[in-house]
Amino acid sequence: AAPSNLLDLAFHVSMPVNPDSVILQKRVENDLQSLFHRCLQREKIFSGLGGNLGQQTSAGVKALFSGESGTGKTLAAT
Repeated sequence: AAPSNLLDLAFHVSMPVNPDSVILQKRVENDLQSLFHRCLQREKIFSGLGGNLGQQTSAGVKALFSGESGTGKTLAAT
């Protein structure tokens, strides 16, 4: 569960998206793939910490999506 103060800044979007539904420039696609792999790696690292260190850290990865309205930020974040 997210810390209560995080819920003031962001919300979980539960909407399955087919990757073929998102059309991206190659650079943006590469950036999103890097972010996705970082999230996967972060989960592995976090679960392996154990003890006090594991309790002091968050498994979250933060990303900021910016752009004009209607450019697909929410779809890409999903």
